Amino acid sequence: MQQLHKRFTTEQVKALLRQYDQGHMPRNEVQELLGIGKTRFFALLADYRQDVAAFSVTEEVAVHLVPDTLKNVMEVRIWWQEKMVHSVAFLLGEFTVHL
Repeated sequence: MQQLHKRFTTEQVKALLRQYDQGHMPRNEVQELLGIGKTRFFALLADYRQDVAAFSVTEEVAVHLVPDTLKNVMEVRIWWQEKMVHSVAFLLGEFTVHL
């Protein structure tokens, strides 16, 4: 199944959570529409209630490019929630950046 942010916009998810919060829609119906389980539902609801204006179904990651000229590689490190979640090294001769 696709990730939530690929199936729904932030505004669509906010609207469903608002309907639940206002007592207009039961939890299981919102879960079914979103295609998520109970744990994910309550995690989303907590984020939504914490700051409705800032709530988003997309999350940003940080990408760090770390050249290592001694090994002749460019290490690409992906950070999410202040933790490195993935790292891969490319030979410098094969690595190009297009901006």
